[in-house]
Amino acid sequence: MSTPPTADQYADERPRGSWDPAAPPSTGPVPPVPPPLLPKRRARRLLRASLTSLALVVAIGAALFAADRYYRDAPMTANAGDCVHNSGTDADPEVSVVDCTAPEAELKVIKMIHLADQNVCDDVPGTVATYREERTRASFSLCLGPNDRS
Repeated sequence: MSTPPTADQYADERPRGSWDPAAPPSTGPVPPVPPPLLPKRRARRLLRASLTSLALVVAIGAALFAADRYYRDAPMTANAGDCVHNSGTDADPEVSVVDCTAPEAELKVIKMIHLADQNVCDDVPGTVATYREERTRASFSLCLGPNDRS
């Protein structure tokens, strides 16, 4: 009786290749590994973060633009020589800064005084009216005289 053949007896007859565990390691050039691609989830997060940042920048820009438009004619921006218009009443004034050549520019700012008491404009010559505004962090008074339109 003969013994059955072993795997080593046929090793020379097997084709050699990477699939063969008995094959020696290849000594040829190694192909380059392609760079890893961003997974779809990570790409979406990156896009979402970029869009959120862009939206935030646009919102801040719009808020600054609106604040500039709102405060442009506010009495707190008035300086000496600017003209104002009162669209309210003497008891409840609605004062806004206007161009001195405008027909509604009835009063001119003689002096602006920050953090002053109620009667601060009494000593300022040419004052015919006083506008006082008190805010949480700042209060000011505008000493107003007639606009001579000259």
